[in-house]
Amino acid sequence: MWVKICGNTRLEDCQRAVELGVDALGFIFAHGKRLVTAEHVRTITSQLPSHVATFGVFTQRDPEFILRTAEAAGITGIQIHGAFDAALASALRLRFPKSDAPRLIQVVHWDVDEPAELQQERLRAELSALADSNLVDAALMDSRTKQGSGGTGVTFDWGAAASVVQEAPLPVIAAGGLRPENVAEAVRVLRPWGVDISSGVESAPGVKDAARMQQFVHAARNGSTER
Repeated sequence: MWVKICGNTRLEDCQRAVELGVDALGFIFAHGKRLVTAEHVRTITSQLPSHVATFGVFTQRDPEFILRTAEAAGITGIQIHGAFDAALASALRLRFPKSDAPRLIQVVHWDVDEPAELQQERLRAELSALADSNLVDAALMDSRTKQGSGGTGVTFDWGAAASVVQEAPLPVIAAGGLRPENVAEAVRVLRPWGVDISSGVESAPGVKDAARMQQFVHAARNGSTER
């Protein structure tokens, strides 16, 4: 089970996550409580082992800005929010070509306030289009409410989404409201390729709780072996 911990702001949290065996760490360059600068992220990534993937989370649509920020921050991958933009993904792919591990992740959303049948139909089409484009390596399925998307702390309907995730033509990473207390169930029901968490392992925005990170990684990996 591929595990990513996102919304990092502190070197000590990242080092602890690496000790716990996470596969990837995320840093948010979009506006919000966990916003970081490229210069600050560079002070962290320069002290991490090379086998750990580091992702920049962007809502911006300017490829030059994203690539400039990625270079300055020393990150190894991009997580793209917003509607899929083939031109943007193509520009990013030049800097982040395909490899054995994901380097470009496109976020897709399950609208929790809308009928499940509509979400299933729409997401099947979106995931198929992403796979056909051959421009991204994985999709991250997050929950979206009428109040906002990303970092909502709200789970989506795992039972309804399970067939979409399992039949997807590219790897799907589950996110949205995950916590140490529920990630094993999410893994059991959804059977995703990976999981992603931010606020569910925090004591404050951008401040990770070491014990909760350990519990999350353990539960996610145990859930994947028990399914």
